[in-house]
Amino acid sequence: MIASLFSANGFAAAIDLCQGYDIKASCHASRQSLSGITQDWSVADGQWLVFSDMTNNASGGAVFLQQGAEFSLLPENETGMTLFANNTVTGEYNNGGAIFAKENSTLNLTDVIFSGNVAGGYGGAIYSSGTNDTGAVDLRVTNAMFRNNIANDGKGGAIYTINNDVYLSDVIFDNNQAYTSTSYSDGDGGAIDVTDNNSDSKHPSGYTIINNTAFTNNTAEGYGGAIYTNSATAPYLIDISVDDSYSQNGGVLVDENNSAAGYGDGPSTAAGGFMYLGLSEVTFDIADGKTLVIGNTENDGAVDSIAGTGLITKTGSGDLVLNADNNDFTGEMQIENGEVTLGRSNSLMNVGDTHCQDDPQDCYGLTIGSIDKYQNQAELKRWLHPTNLCALIDGLSEWHFKYRCWWQCYC
Repeated sequence: MIASLFSANGFAAAIDLCQGYDIKASCHASRQSLSGITQDWSVADGQWLVFSDMTNNASGGAVFLQQGAEFSLLPENETGMTLFANNTVTGEYNNGGAIFAKENSTLNLTDVIFSGNVAGGYGGAIYSSGTNDTGAVDLRVTNAMFRNNIANDGKGGAIYTINNDVYLSDVIFDNNQAYTSTSYSDGDGGAIDVTDNNSDSKHPSGYTIINNTAFTNNTAEGYGGAIYTNSATAPYLIDISVDDSYSQNGGVLVDENNSAAGYGDGPSTAAGGFMYLGLSEVTFDIADGKTLVIGNTENDGAVDSIAGTGLITKTGSGDLVLNADNNDFTGEMQIENGEVTLGRSNSLMNVGDTHCQDDPQDCYGLTIGSIDKYQNQAELKRWLHPTNLCALIDGLSEWHFKYRCWWQCYC
């Protein structure tokens, strides 16, 4: 997409430096450094605001925010665009190849492209850290693309965010990468790493909403090829949704070709090719008539896999299709509404192992239906062939997990 629009370097050289923040003609911006102040940019229809080709031996290649600064990039009407291209911060302890935000600084970005940005440490495109305060969303990104961004020795090939509330909607993450060269604690989250390290168990964890967003071709040398999430105490909450407005591809959103190596030589199911969740709770909320497909049955089963020990909940009456080998997900899964299809015959066989080890007397891993949502219809299918819940459960004697099914489950 970016290549079809223009060459970033050539375009940047052909336009003038920006004068002010109300952009009426395409321009190239200088590096911005804000401390405790607000800066709002507006880009007129058909114009481009460009932050490109900046190299710094400090965090924040193009934008640096601290002490609660507020930074927004918005179109004046509908078609004004912002580009962050080929910005680099060097040094393994410098973060945010394009944007660095700390100390509860906030970002509000709409109609933005991040391409080819590199961080020596965390957050190839964006690094954002906060304190999980109860205020506004710390990082809001709408109608955006993150492509070819790299965290060279850290986490979050495109985005690294810690102790924050995050909102991502109508975003494409493609071919972002998280590498590590010095530590087995890095290299997680090929596209995004969303974590919480607050040690106070009474403090609320962060919350991330990922809506109508596609993940393709992202890689991590560590864990979570597309998404890595974890928390120190209270579970981190993530909502991955496809809402009523999604109309591309007939309402079918496909995430595929994401992989994680787990510090090995190739894709690993235990590393979570699509997602690795530690102490986290992930909800897949798929609207009626919409479908989210994760993985491709023609790929190695480790590609686009889900691994970890957290909780996955399926809500919404739409369909969720899991086509990878998810046997290294040992947490709990609840299907409250809609349909979940397993595209491989041996997928999701160890769900519940973690819970059963902790409490063998009350042992289950898969819950289908909801006792307090009797109007819902929950269904689990396997091998992409129509198989109703009762027939499926009857045929699962070889499966390792224990399940519970409320009376209103689809049979």
